[in-house]
Amino acid sequence: VGLEVAARISIAIGPLFDLVEGRVEYVSKGACGFGQHIFGGVTSASKLLKLRTQEISQSMGVAGYYAPCPISPKTTNDLTMSKYALEWSAAGAVIATELIRRGFQGPETILDDDLFAKAMGKDAYDPSPILEDLGTTWLGTTTSLKLYPSCRYNHHALDLLKEIFKKNRLKPDEIERVEVKGLGRLTMWPWINKEPKDAFWGEFSLPYNLALVAFGIPPGPEWM
Repeated sequence: VGLEVAARISIAIGPLFDLVEGRVEYVSKGACGFGQHIFGGVTSASKLLKLRTQEISQSMGVAGYYAPCPISPKTTNDLTMSKYALEWSAAGAVIATELIRRGFQGPETILDDDLFAKAMGKDAYDPSPILEDLGTTWLGTTTSLKLYPSCRYNHHALDLLKEIFKKNRLKPDEIERVEVKGLGRLTMWPWINKEPKDAFWGEFSLPYNLALVAFGIPPGPEWM
């Protein structure tokens, strides 16, 4: 239920990225972020704590104030562990819910207008997806898990290299070079990092991930 609420509110607020002439670009040239995901955390915490309907609404309201600042371009460009500030979304959701459970009060109209969406850097708030086909269509089923412990930008190349190796029965020492076409970011740091210093940087390094596929190491803990 928490995943479903997060998905519906996120769609209502609008996407962070868009395709422009084949390029992935931020919808907003200024501040933007994923702060709306905090409402999914509130939903989960409220259900676990068995809050009543009005308490859940007020928890949502308090959480709206706790949503991370809309500076996702900073966290994605610098690639720190605070990617999208999801750790604060989780913490803020729990704090908001616990406050209401202990008698605190919060606004129940956090999503009734476009103020929260604007605070997240979005100008096209449309609340209709929040309730559309509720209970019959589950948006959470349209998502997917990553098949590799690697940045999603790398996955097309990893799939193709794996297929080429299998089809041609290649061995790692038979490779002279690997050429990859993809998003422009693949030409930038840290995707071009050939010597990742730890597991976190290893998630993004395309050369490192390609090498793991070439040597036939199954995706999982061994990649770390």
